[in-house]
Amino acid sequence: LGVHAVADGPVVAVLDQLPEQVPGVAPTGLRLDEYGGNHVVQDIGNGNYAFYAHLRPGSLRVRVGDRVRRGQVLGLVGNSGNSTEPHLHFHLMDGTSPLGSEGLPYAHERFDLVGTCRRMFTECARSRAEQRRAEIPLANMVIAFP
Repeated sequence: LGVHAVADGPVVAVLDQLPEQVPGVAPTGLRLDEYGGNHVVQDIGNGNYAFYAHLRPGSLRVRVGDRVRRGQVLGLVGNSGNSTEPHLHFHLMDGTSPLGSEGLPYAHERFDLVGTCRRMFTECARSRAEQRRAEIPLANMVIAFP
């Protein structure tokens, strides 16, 4: 799966040298700066930065200094860094350091609520898709993007 830029803006940091982890096995021996795995940090303006983490090694399509456009593919979903399964970790922050910056809240323009989980990542049940707009997904929601 491709990881798409959420906004226009330059790439300010990239890491693309860490191997994939073994699915289902918690990694050990990582340095703190390797927890996000292979990643991209993008300046999206007004002192805000987007962090796209755990990308597949060798899949990054951007370098520091590249100006990317919203929707442009940055790389592929992977299982690098502090990860036990392939997924995208994404967050907004007020600086360029993924662990040294403050996270910022954001709402998705739209998504479909397709289920819920009774516990974090377990006891999940699908439901009829319900479109949501300008909302922050809550914990234990199973969502899909159109």
